Amino acid sequence: MDLLDQWPEIVISPLEVVDKGGENINSAERTNHDLSYPEGSSINDYTDQDSITRPDYSHGDAVATEIIRAKHQHPGSEVNIMAGDVASAFRNVSIHSKGVYLFAGLSEEDNELVIEVSVPFGWTGSPGSYEIVGSAISYVHGNHTNELYLSGFFNYCNGLIQRVT
Repeated sequence: MDLLDQWPEIVISPLEVVDKGGENINSAERTNHDLSYPEGSSINDYTDQDSITRPDYSHGDAVATEIIRAKHQHPGSEVNIMAGDVASAFRNVSIHSKGVYLFAGLSEEDNELVIEVSVPFGWTGSPGSYEIVGSAISYVHGNHTNELYLSGFFNYCNGLIQRVT
């Protein structure tokens, strides 16, 4: 690719299209950017582990505690757990513009250079980046009401939806 001759600092990691979660590959594909290749000199190998944010995952007992709290606060109410695929939401978590050259892939078949501009799954720094954004979203939703439900009819808190009836 001629562009790579003009931009030699670009770091190319392999790209592949893989089946998403066992579904039909024709309708549910995702691109896997192998940032652990080549072994020993990959982006993941060169990422300074001391400079990235480490995620602080909530344990299962935190979820159970929240369900019990919601049931005690609103006896007789139905408490539901909210689950979903947030992959598209986290595609909005950007890579700093000075680092995008490290997250490139090449489609030789189509003669295309692909440069990630959002934090890719598979990078050792991604979980911490997702944690920061996810925590900010949880904070906003857990501490504010919206104009349609001022009474807190739907109260979001840490991945749970509490429906007060």
